[in-house]
Amino acid sequence: MKGIVHAARLLLAWSAMTRWLLGIGLLLTVLGLGGLVFLRLWTLQPLFNALTVIGAITATISPVSMSAIVLRSLSVPRALRIIPHARLQLFLGALTTQLLLAAFIAGVIDVMIANRSGFAAIFVGVFALLTLQFIGAFAVAPLRLGMFWLLSWAVWPRL
Repeated sequence: MKGIVHAARLLLAWSAMTRWLLGIGLLLTVLGLGGLVFLRLWTLQPLFNALTVIGAITATISPVSMSAIVLRSLSVPRALRIIPHARLQLFLGALTTQLLLAAFIAGVIDVMIANRSGFAAIFVGVFALLTLQFIGAFAVAPLRLGMFWLLSWAVWPRL
């Protein structure tokens, strides 16, 4: 269990910059959602919407774009040879990371559109997109032009 939590923590916040981005993004998201849910000031609703969107993007941009590359560097054979069940721990840590990100994004979307019954459908869609992104980025990480995989995000909304 310790290895799974450690792998998920590394994939979510692997450096000081990503920890700062995650913290600032979560703070902005909580402020925006708190204003939307509790204050109900119609004149400030666009500001709370903007805070929520900017916070959610700031909190999730680094784990979504870089966690597959970090997993690729963590899963080198020389690092996994000594630790028992290391591949399973890395896999479960990556799955936990994707589930946490999907739950966070689906929760933000659900609260912003004020549709309490649609969380499951939003979660499944977000989890599918995040998994597709993660597997694709993991597969192309060793390639020289592998970072062009991120440009495919511009094509996905049209599909």
